[in-house]
Amino acid sequence: MHDRLHPGEPLPCGKCQAKELSDFYKIDLLEENQIPAEIYMMVRGQVITRFNGEYGQVMDLNHLAVWAAIDAYEIKARLETFHMIRRVFFHFLGKEKQ
Repeated sequence: MHDRLHPGEPLPCGKCQAKELSDFYKIDLLEENQIPAEIYMMVRGQVITRFNGEYGQVMDLNHLAVWAAIDAYEIKARLETFHMIRRVFFHFLGKEKQ
């Protein structure tokens, strides 16, 4: 039902807390996950692919892009953040292939 709406349009039913479509899909993250989520959103398109004869197959997230973003945000828990971002990437990559 909501897939036919555009961002900024009010929701037709008025039964949920969301006032707009963008609020409907909003996820409240824990404070410690805010920066890793921003980094993931920033680098999720920076991938390493392999050509399998028909199309490019995504193999992994570009580690250099992730580390550059971690450095730019001056994160102290660097390795934990790196692993968190990779887990999220492979989670969504698996859903994409289903």
